[in-house]
Amino acid sequence: MKKKGFSFAAMTVIAMLVFGVFMAIPAFGQAAYPADTALYPAVYGAFLELYPNARYINIDFYNDTYTLTGISGRALLVPISYDITVRLNNGRLEFAYDNIHQRNSNGRWERIRAFGMYNYNNAVNAIRNKILEIGNNSALFERHQRAAMADIFFVNSIMKDMTELAFRDFIDNHAKGSVFNITGRISEVTENNREVEGVAYRYRIRITLNTTDPSDAFLAVMPNISCSFFTNQDNVIRLSRNADFSVQGTLIGATRSGNTFSLTLVDTR
Repeated sequence: MKKKGFSFAAMTVIAMLVFGVFMAIPAFGQAAYPADTALYPAVYGAFLELYPNARYINIDFYNDTYTLTGISGRALLVPISYDITVRLNNGRLEFAYDNIHQRNSNGRWERIRAFGMYNYNNAVNAIRNKILEIGNNSALFERHQRAAMADIFFVNSIMKDMTELAFRDFIDNHAKGSVFNITGRISEVTENNREVEGVAYRYRIRITLNTTDPSDAFLAVMPNISCSFFTNQDNVIRLSRNADFSVQGTLIGATRSGNTFSLTLVDTR
């Protein structure tokens, strides 16, 4: 008569499943990406859809490496947050994580060494699949390509660590012509006496964007960005210093000094 209970093989399988839940993947996991296809639109679209509150803390644009913080999830009922890096290496998508935190009983974030009951594998698979979906769909790819180059926070994350030559190449060959929707604080409104890109604009508005997001300790802190906005709208003469103002403008150029960026936009209307 056989004793009832789990066989050794069954117990081994169960142990492997449980162990797998607790195992974090320390190395990069790989997946294919379509050849001769830019990575940034697919990465931008994937994280915008899956983790819209995450922030880019490091982008190596020309080496296809993207690191984000504020990737959120739950280990059972416990909120967690971590950083994730996505890179394209010899045509393969690779992923790595770092800086895992969880909320303790006092509601504060504390660093932990492993994910516990959080399934990192499932999260990576979802991100990978979404990146591949966008990379292989021309309509989705083009939509996210336009959106990425029109997102001032994303563009700023790309530019902030570039050399001067890379910065100029990026502006001229990728960002120029993008349409930005920007809200910032007015520092000055002046008359403009010169043509900009062959067009006469009567007014120049100086705007400062404070891109710091204090809502979460694990979201990126960006430097300030200034903007020169050229327009023919007569109502701007009634604007006041320090007032918040929203513009929609086409990027025609950018400069930087140290950690400060200055964008030049012309009115799209």
